[in-house]
Amino acid sequence: MRLFLDEGERQLLARLGAGVSNVSVYRTGMYPTAVVFTVPDCSQIKLFATEEVIDSEFEVFPARASAGGVGDAPGMTMDWMVGLPVVRVSILRKSEWIEAADNETKALMLGGSEGATVQHEGKSQDIPAGALSEVSLDAGIEIEFDDGRTLLVATSMFPYALYVSGCDFSESSDAQIYERQSL
Repeated sequence: MRLFLDEGERQLLARLGAGVSNVSVYRTGMYPTAVVFTVPDCSQIKLFATEEVIDSEFEVFPARASAGGVGDAPGMTMDWMVGLPVVRVSILRKSEWIEAADNETKALMLGGSEGATVQHEGKSQDIPAGALSEVSLDAGIEIEFDDGRTLLVATSMFPYALYVSGCDFSESSDAQIYERQSL
């Protein structure tokens, strides 16, 4: 299964190549759940996660993009990128899969472990032959600036949460799990 951004969302995110004048990070509970980018023409582009249930034991959270902002106050804003030319905007694509839990993992589980599965994320080539179910999805974006810094915003396996580089209340992400596709 493939859960990719549609052409309209890709075109919207490609507008980030013109520059970013502000990034607002919104949170629900402990983690970031939406990021709003303000571009030089003062319009806004929102990146967030949605839920897709693959089967009763497996759900994923692909990235979605839309025009506009969020009505609430942000948990954090970043403006270090003001005036910096954007070198590249890339879609971050990853795969997620489930496989049967091994005996060692089952021993750590509370309650019954019959039929237990473990969910993983990585590149498509990381999916083992024995995976019970798998999906490839667009997880977010990476913006590279001409001073060498990058801004990564990507979905997590935690429901609706985002990884946001440079955000105080975001978990860190393993940037190596993504395949990059330039816009």
